[in-house]
This record gives sequence, C-alpha cells and structure tokens, in this order.
Amino acid sequence: MNNRKNIKYTSILIAFLLSIFITNNTAKTAVCPTLQSGNLFKVENNSAVYIIDANLNRLYFPNSEIFYTWFDDFSEVIEIPNTCVDNYPIPDTTPYGINYRPGSRLIKVKISPSVYVIEPNNTIRKITSEQIARDLYGDNWNSLVRDVSDAFWPNYKNKKADIIESKPHEGMIVKQKDRSDIYYVKDNGLKLINNPPDKDIRILDKNIFNTQIILNGTVEKDSLYENPPQKDTTILTSSGQISLTTPSNNETQIETQTDSTHNPLPAISSTITPEGLTNWVNYYRIKKGLPALTTNKTLTEMAQFKINDLYEKQYTGHTRADGTGGPGDLAEWHNYKYLVIGENIIFVDIPNYTDKQYVDAWLSSPGHAANIYRTSYTESGMAVGKVWYGSSIALNAVQEFGAPRSLCPYIDESLTAEVKNMESNLKILLDEINSLNDYSNQDELNSYNQKIKEYNTLLDNYNILADQYTIQANNFNTCLQNYKQ
Repeated sequence: MNNRKNIKYTSILIAFLLSIFITNNTAKTAVCPTLQSGNLFKVENNSAVYIIDANLNRLYFPNSEIFYTWFDDFSEVIEIPNTCVDNYPIPDTTPYGINYRPGSRLIKVKISPSVYVIEPNNTIRKITSEQIARDLYGDNWNSLVRDVSDAFWPNYKNKKADIIESKPHEGMIVKQKDRSDIYYVKDNGLKLINNPPDKDIRILDKNIFNTQIILNGTVEKDSLYENPPQKDTTILTSSGQISLTTPSNNETQIETQTDSTHNPLPAISSTITPEGLTNWVNYYRIKKGLPALTTNKTLTEMAQFKINDLYEKQYTGHTRADGTGGPGDLAEWHNYKYLVIGENIIFVDIPNYTDKQYVDAWLSSPGHAANIYRTSYTESGMAVGKVWYGSSIALNAVQEFGAPRSLCPYIDESLTAEVKNMESNLKILLDEINSLNDYSNQDELNSYNQKIKEYNTLLDNYNILADQYTIQANNFNTCLQNYKQ
C-alpha cells in the first residue's frame, strides 16, 4: 500500500515538473510575427493601436475617433510581444501618426479660430467663410470641428491654397440632395462609388454639387479606406512642381496597349527605360556611399505585373480596391521569399520626361527617397508602361525593392514540423496520464508508469529538437534585425 502511494506521488511530481519544462520551451521558441504594410498591431496590456506603413515603420492612432474614420472595428488588430516593437521603428519624418480620413471631419488648433478641411495625402486647406463651411458640410458643420493638439498638428504636413468658393474638395464623399447616387471627389471631378459607405456623406444642394463634373469610371468603397498613413501612397503626378528639361534626341516609343474597356492608348514619347531608371537610382545610392542594387529577375517580373495590373484594374495606389496586389501579395504570387520588400510608383503625363527627372521626382518625396536609400535592400526590379490616370494618360514606372530571405539562415521547415508534431503527441500522452491518475490495481499502476516513461523519453527528444529550433530562430531573428533598419 505504501509502495503504491510513493510511486504515485513520485510519478505525479515528475509529470508536474515536466509540464513546466514544456511551457518554458514553448515560450522560449516564440518568434516575432512578420508584419506587412497595412497591418494593425498592439502590445499586451496596452490599448494603443498602430499601423505599419509602406516603409515598415509604425504610426500611432491619436484616438479611437480617428481610428473609426478608417476602420469599422478592431477585429484586424494583431497583438505582438513588446520585444518585437523595435522591428517597426517610428518614421524619420512626419507624419508620425494617422490623421482623420479626408472629408470626415474639420479641424483647428485650440488657440486659433481658423478651421481647415482635410484632403488626401495628409493635406489641409483653410475655409475662408462660415458660408462655405455650411455649403459643404451642412448647417451643423461646427459639430464636425475637432481641436487638434499642437503635438499632432505636424502630422497634417501638407497645406494647400485656402478654400475661397463653395466647391466640393478632394477626398469628400458627396451626394446631391434628393438623389441616391454617391460620389467621391477625386482628380477635380466626381466618381461614382460602387457599394458606397453609409457614413461621412455630405449632402449638397444642386448648384454646389454641379460645381464639379462627373467623371467616367467608378471607385470601390474599399479604396477610400485602404491607406491610412497616406504619406506612402507612392503616387507622383505631373504638376507645376515638376520642371521640364529639353527633350533629348534618343527618345523611344512605348508600345500601344488596348483592352476591352478602353480605346488604344495614344503614344507618349519618353526617354525613360527600366535600365536607365535603375542606373540613376544606383547612381544616387553610390553617391550616398551605399552599394548599388542588383537587378533581380523575379522582382522585375513583379514590377511588370504591377504595371499591367494598374492598367487592367484601373487603380493608382499600392493595392487594388479589394486590398490585394501590394508588394507582399506580389512576392507571394511570384514565389519571392524575402526579408524586407518595398515598392515605388510614379505617374507622369509630361512627354519626353527623362530617367533622371523620374528618379529626382522620387527623391523629392521623403517616403520614396527612404525606399531608394534603404540600406537593407540588396536588389530590385524596374518596369515602365502606360496607364490611365483618371481621365488622362500617364507614363508609369514601378520599382520593386527586396532583400531575399536566403541572406539569413532560415529555420529548417522539417524541424518546425517535427517540433509541432512532438508537441501534439506530448499533449496526447499527458491527457492519457491524467486519465490513469486514479488507478485502482497493479495493472493500471503499471500502465500509468509506462505512460510516464514514454512521456519522459519523448520530452527528452522534444527538448533536443526545441533547443535546435530555438538556436535557429534566434539566429534568424538576429539576422533579420539587420534588415529592419
């Protein structure tokens, strides 16, 4: 009788200690999740929510009201260990946080009566009269005004001309009074919204609504909410800020493209080539003391795919209306295994624009320049082509940046599978041991102790493999940190 009790006591003690080892090894092998542009995250025991931008930096949401102008709920927020936060540093330049979605609110600072509208790309414009505010935002326009702290005001980094007339501004969602169609103000016109949202819609009198023309084509609802950071939309358009140089004599023609929804694209003469753009990017990198990017075939195929996709799907951002098509998706579709990845896009409708002017335009934008000068990128792919940009034709260039996963010693996939299989078997054995805990005879006691022996043997093997996995995981994470800079 005493022998049974001693054996039972000893066996229970062993099982208890081993369960601690399992928990310890599981925690020991935790790996930071790899977040991509657009992912939302928070850390345990902290309510602050952040979003990852195109440069894999983190931007904060100053408050929940701003969050809800972009998202319906917090269901997409990923919780990560606080030890992983340094993988996603704060940006080098403003904005450091997310602003109200364009057209959703009006803003001011506490010490000034001036009220501003919000437009895309973190842009604000001052309203010059209460009548304009009333015409655009309704009789209760002042209920939409929010005081923005001086600490957050720099996040609205771009300021354009004051609004001096009652004309819907870029980024608004509007409809004409007594009409059902809902439009998005974009490219100095109105585009019909497919499956329109049900909030932040401004109802306009007919004469105000008609100050903007209705453009061909439509926009998808999701496209209005797809890029909260806004600073890295990586779209540059030709404007008065881009200067022209005398066209060179070695101009080339981009081939005409057609599809079922557009007439053939008219020819745009240009001196740009993928090779020329890449050479200028590398020229500026070398001038900064950085190594040149090697040309990668898969990244080049991804860039050309993006050119074609922008034309066929008729969008002008990193992602399609449904949120797919970003650099991470392209990498998955083309089987490009990466440590870090990035993308620059430019649209220009000026004939005879040169390779250097395109790259200079990229470098004039902090977000694009950060991609070009990012030390972690080792290779790239470039493509050029023509797309429809609004109702006009633009010459488009896309550069995909990357650092292949092969640069870091990756975790053996077969080892990962074996560790997970052993964890499952250990759980099964532990359940069996617990079920035999109240043995009543010698045979049941023998079975109980046999299961303990099997458990201990399997755990010894598991600990060996788990240690190997931990070493590989730590080596990979250490290497990965060098490419997150």
